[in-house]
Amino acid sequence: MKKIIFITCLSLVVFSCMSQEEKFKKDIENSIISYNNNLVDELDAEVKNFKIKYIDSLNSSKEKEILLNYLIDEHSIIGAQKNEAYQDLHIKDNSLRLSQQLSQKYPSYQNIVERDRLNYSKSSQDFNSLQYDEKILFNSIQKIKSEITKEAKNKSILAYRVMSDYDVKSKNESTHHVKKIFILSLNKDVFDEENYVSNLRSKYLK
Repeated sequence: MKKIIFITCLSLVVFSCMSQEEKFKKDIENSIISYNNNLVDELDAEVKNFKIKYIDSLNSSKEKEILLNYLIDEHSIIGAQKNEAYQDLHIKDNSLRLSQQLSQKYPSYQNIVERDRLNYSKSSQDFNSLQYDEKILFNSIQKIKSEITKEAKNKSILAYRVMSDYDVKSKNESTHHVKKIFILSLNKDVFDEENYVSNLRSKYLK
């Protein structure tokens, strides 16, 4: 008899936990669907077949890991742009040197010298700006890496990261499938992950 009572109580606890988990998941789903509907209404479209693939709770360490991944990607893009700017600067420098040499023999080249000097100046500014941005990003990456390494595992939940997929049906009946990550704050505000990362920059890169 005691065994039956124990099994019954255990079943009730498990059912209660499952119900709470399903309710929690449904609340998240409703918040994101509402957020999405507000966006697609502006495009005269609607969300169909919304599904949550997974939910991950975020503490400060996980927030920093998300921010770090975005910073690394951005650093890579800036690095590639800087290399292209350096090549362009080298070309502009050669053009300026050539026009300066020619102007010594042909005074009519002086206008070309002025044009090449302006082009070189602009390329130099572009390169220096990208070099500065790359350095700032590098320092930010090192800062966040260091904080993640030193930080004690903080279990306090700050938000939820939700991977979802759904269909967007437009007015002309065309449908396209979307896989997207959303962030849900504790007070149920919904953010695109890109927008949330902007908040993390302000929060952790002061």
